[in-house]
Amino acid sequence: MAIIGYEWLILLWVIPIACAVWVNRDAKRRGVAHAGVWTLVAFILTIFGLLLYVIFARKEEAQELKRICPQCGLGVPVRHNFCPSCGKQFVVAQDLRSKTCMFCGRKLTQDAPFCDACGKAQE
Repeated sequence: MAIIGYEWLILLWVIPIACAVWVNRDAKRRGVAHAGVWTLVAFILTIFGLLLYVIFARKEEAQELKRICPQCGLGVPVRHNFCPSCGKQFVVAQDLRSKTCMFCGRKLTQDAPFCDACGKAQE
């Protein structure tokens, strides 16, 4: 049975493009490294490329520690200071400690009434 009409268009273009679009969106949403490369692999190898992405890229992504962006809800690797999806800057723990104890020199949060190291009252 021969393929006639527009059926060849579906086999040669629509399916690879659909695989590439899905991989690209999924990789960006998950913060997977090298999203563009995975998109190209999915386009060229179609279903086989899609399977490679699911097996290898998601496995690598699952092993990395994540935090949730409070603005868009994306799972972002802890090593990132900004969300790759919306650009929200993450507050680092050191940024929260902006006051120094006048007795022992330990860094404290701005609203700390007492030092957590020496126990002395802060003014």
